[in-house]
Amino acid sequence: MTEESVEVLEYIGFIPDAARLVYDRYCNRPSPSQNPDDLMAYVSGHLASLNLRQYDNMGPQEALAHVGLNCQIQEGITDPRFSHIFGTQTLVYRVKDTVETNYAALLSQHQLLQSHANHRMAHVVVQLDTDILAEHISLYKGKAHL
Repeated sequence: MTEESVEVLEYIGFIPDAARLVYDRYCNRPSPSQNPDDLMAYVSGHLASLNLRQYDNMGPQEALAHVGLNCQIQEGITDPRFSHIFGTQTLVYRVKDTVETNYAALLSQHQLLQSHANHRMAHVVVQLDTDILAEHISLYKGKAHL
């Protein structure tokens, strides 16, 4: 898995068109070798557009849809059950926190899978010179009759 792809952006909460837009902006940045910004910096910049006046007269869910966040993110952030929490921070803060958490979770899962892939699933040892009774097989520490 590459940490920078359209698929990663879709996983963290963008619809395909918005993911492609952000990814293309990132890939087409001027002087990539001199531009230290990573993909998540471009995600933050894209989401910061929620601070523009054009979103002032929109409801939160409509604004989130307009910047290309998927329904799951929209519904999670605007869930009425959490309305008492929603007002404690700005919409931009909530959205950035959500996608950054999703990104961190994705990286963590990827590292965990890589770690598990590097471990053996089983280890078989055959000892030919053991004290096994005739017509018996050693199974771990127990024995079975043939």
